Amino acid sequence: MNQPKNKVASRRTWPAWLLFKLLNRRSTAEVLEKSELFTSSRDGIVVLDGSGSLLQANAAFCHMLGYRQEELMALQHFSELTPAKWHEWEAVEIWNKRLLQDGYSGLYEKEYVRKDGSVFPVELQSFIFFNQDRTPRYMWSVVRDISNRVKLEAEKKLLEAGIRNKQRLETIGTLAGGIAHDFNNILVPILGYAELSMSMLPPESQLYKYSSEIMKAAERAQNLVAQIMTFSRPAENRQKPLDVRLLLKEALKLLRPAIPATIAIEQHIDNPCRNVLADPSHIHQIILNLCTNAFHAMENAGGTLTIELREVAAADCPACCNTELEYLMLRVTDTGTGMDAATMERIFEPFFTTKPVNKGTGLGLSMVYGIVQSCKGEITVASAEGMGSTFKIFLPVIEVDAEESRDAGSPVSGKGRVLFVDDEPANLQLMLAMLSRLGYIIATETLPGKAIERITRNQEKFDLVITDLAMPGMTGLELAEQIHAASPELPVILMTGYGSDIDETAALERCGIRQILNKPVKLHTLASSINETINLSRR
Repeated sequence: MNQPKNKVASRRTWPAWLLFKLLNRRSTAEVLEKSELFTSSRDGIVVLDGSGSLLQANAAFCHMLGYRQEELMALQHFSELTPAKWHEWEAVEIWNKRLLQDGYSGLYEKEYVRKDGSVFPVELQSFIFFNQDRTPRYMWSVVRDISNRVKLEAEKKLLEAGIRNKQRLETIGTLAGGIAHDFNNILVPILGYAELSMSMLPPESQLYKYSSEIMKAAERAQNLVAQIMTFSRPAENRQKPLDVRLLLKEALKLLRPAIPATIAIEQHIDNPCRNVLADPSHIHQIILNLCTNAFHAMENAGGTLTIELREVAAADCPACCNTELEYLMLRVTDTGTGMDAATMERIFEPFFTTKPVNKGTGLGLSMVYGIVQSCKGEITVASAEGMGSTFKIFLPVIEVDAEESRDAGSPVSGKGRVLFVDDEPANLQLMLAMLSRLGYIIATETLPGKAIERITRNQEKFDLVITDLAMPGMTGLELAEQIHAASPELPVILMTGYGSDIDETAALERCGIRQILNKPVKLHTLASSINETINLSRR
């Protein structure tokens, strides 16, 4: 049982103390009949005799508990208004230790039971008057309903807990992003040389098969890193107006065959719904991850998976701060095992999972969290053990039509002089081998300062500069800005394993950066980007 808070043991409110003085000098009935304080008080005032039977109660007290005055007077004992869990504590701590010794209780909190059976919190203080032999003559209390205050305090604690949780996730995300960046640099030569080897070997050779297996393993690692990056600081450069309804219907078609018949799927998709600004693959991942988690929670006993999509106002999202926006809400509910409070606090952390080793990596919900944040949305979760779980995704709607997808070509070879700048020697060697095979003339530098010197002082002619973002002494953005100042016509492609460091379109335009490629990049993607950038700059 939660112990009541003894806020200030000796505190007395002036109306209570005034009545105390009056009641000490006159009869109870005389004071109550003539006291406007008793009749007009918004706080409840109740008077008991020495045995605990009700003598009088004002209108505020009756209204607070939902009784008529004659109904209150008919109660056998005043303790009937107090939940049983408080009886022993109140008898020992309030009656014996305070009222009988000091004559007053001080301000404390407890609960009352209304006529309809509902329990609500109150704040009260009591006074006792003694006969000549120190036996209790009668007692009276001033009672205040503090339901609203308790509710606001609970909401404040919930908000503070949410803020702390978000700060913790941001810290974990920063750490995860740094690890992912370094791991990407390790993957670059593995993936690049495997792909390069495959392009130089006949498909029937054993070495080709070995290289193919290396390629597959590297791609799995690349996907894992991409999930970590999405959680840590997701990039927004592939977001576009998107009709979530179409993606949701497509995803559900893929999910249905994989979900056993013991799990029913209910759909509530509003038509029409406005679009959101998001990456299609990211929204697809959100749907699949939430539905897969729901399926796993009901895998043993079966149940119902409910998916809802509709537009809502900001008021329907307790976590949404921008009240001027409207949101598209995706709700995924299951009737599965549910989660306890400790689990819910950690579900968005990367690598945290309650599933067996072969059931998941613990990155699904962390990736969902990162995607929602990148879309300037919010995610909420409600769950209890044995009662299932409900996830709600809120994404701001936009008044823009969805774009139709277009597939771009992937050129194989090209011509031109390219300067590649990266502080990792392994990346330089790989790029030299890859681009030379495509037909380009390649120059490499590990130091940004040397690259600037080759362009500005030595006046070497290049058709393109490709630079890494994170380098010691000078970032790729700073290098691009200096190159652009010296040679505005020279295009720059920026390669990065940590795209969150690039968030200002104006800065990219100012630096002359034409494209951004995420590491590790495949050969056909690199060839297509280089060819497109050089051709555009020559027009």
